[in-house]
Amino acid sequence: MYRLPGEVTPLATQTVTHRSAVDCLVLPIRPTTVQAAAVGAGRDQVPLVRCAVVQGESRLLSSLRSLLKSTTMCLLMAVSLWLVALPLSAVDTLADARERLRRGDYAGCVAAVSESQDVWNRDVQLLRVRALMITGPALEAVKAADQQARRWFRNIEALMLLHDALVQIGQGKAAESILAHIQELGQRTPPQTWSPADRVALGRAMAHLGEEPKRVLDLYFKSATTQDPTYLLGYLAAGELALSKNDYALAAQFYTAAAKHDADDADVRLGLARAAKPDDRVVMLQHIEAALRTNPNHVGSLLLKTEHEIDTEAYEQRRRASIVSRRSTLRYPSCGVTARSSRILPVTSRRRPRHAPRPWNRGRPILRSIT
Repeated sequence: MYRLPGEVTPLATQTVTHRSAVDCLVLPIRPTTVQAAAVGAGRDQVPLVRCAVVQGESRLLSSLRSLLKSTTMCLLMAVSLWLVALPLSAVDTLADARERLRRGDYAGCVAAVSESQDVWNRDVQLLRVRALMITGPALEAVKAADQQARRWFRNIEALMLLHDALVQIGQGKAAESILAHIQELGQRTPPQTWSPADRVALGRAMAHLGEEPKRVLDLYFKSATTQDPTYLLGYLAAGELALSKNDYALAAQFYTAAAKHDADDADVRLGLARAAKPDDRVVMLQHIEAALRTNPNHVGSLLLKTEHEIDTEAYEQRRRASIVSRRSTLRYPSCGVTARSSRILPVTSRRRPRHAPRPWNRGRPILRSIT
């Protein structure tokens, strides 16, 4: 029931004295009440009613703002507590996977990424693909690379990893189709949107397709290092391109620039060792040992060290066979051809051959040779 016109002044007074948000919400002021108050109480009290309504609305808005602020703060605190309660956040998973891959714990890298269930973090999943390409099985690496390439269908880095995985299992035609797709994607995408990883992957693809090495170096690899000077893969790709053209001095420059940002990286040390191989084997061995200290399972360093040991052992065998050959030639000159063949097949017996003539002068060797 509405109040009588004579009771408008207490209502206005009550409205002005309200201080709680709940009272403002249940305020019994309606348009008919205000009209009745204006007719019965006179014009002097109408501004009081309007002032009461305005003040009530302003207090309602202020209470709603404070309620919104408090709700926002509560939500932020809840999200913060949820992030702290996670076992590993996305950033921690990426850092852990990178460190495991750097130290040669490839199986641990795959397990850490699989346990994290962080399927929408592209960088984390690509690290898993790289680890699988090293440890195998090869088909699982291809499957993982294909999954990432389909999920991020415009990511050139994922497509290039799929190409490398296909090459490992001997799928040359499929790998060539991936290169053509990368080239088409690079032509449709403006260079301003390329990331350093995209530039390096696109440069490698263009090098496989027969692009001029200088153009690949300037347009892709150097631009990647200019965009991000700490991106090691840009220096490594440039050094690999220089090594493929037997330009060891230029390759050493790129690997030295990479060593300024991370001197303990195994790939950087391997590049320095390969660049120093033709000139100084001692320096090459020093870089290999440094790479194996960081990553004892580094495949490239282990292969280069094994190759050096084989070369050293073969050189020692050839040197010993040459000494035996010269001694045999001096002692048994009539068997010079047989003695020279001992450079390939080492002499197993030092007995005088059956048909060799008996040396007539035992004091000094015979200097003549038989051709």
